[in-house]
Amino acid sequence: EEIKTPEEKPAEQAPPAQEEIKPLTKEEVVKIARSQFDGSVDDVEFISTDDGGYYNVDMENEEDEATLQIHALTGEIITITYDD
Repeated sequence: EEIKTPEEKPAEQAPPAQEEIKPLTKEEVVKIARSQFDGSVDDVEFISTDDGGYYNVDMENEEDEATLQIHALTGEIITITYDD
């Protein structure tokens, strides 16, 4: 019994995926940060890396200060560092 594979169609010319994914804006990053840490935003800094970069968001409230590292493309929270 012969198994036939569908003929491969030539790939359509698509722009590179990296151009389709835009880094999050500072406003979007602040919303993500606020969903994890209730406080005011002191500073938002973009750090460029090979995989799209990340934002450091410095925040504080009455009890704590924290720096949230948020991936600039996915919005994933990489780390939350609390300052004493």
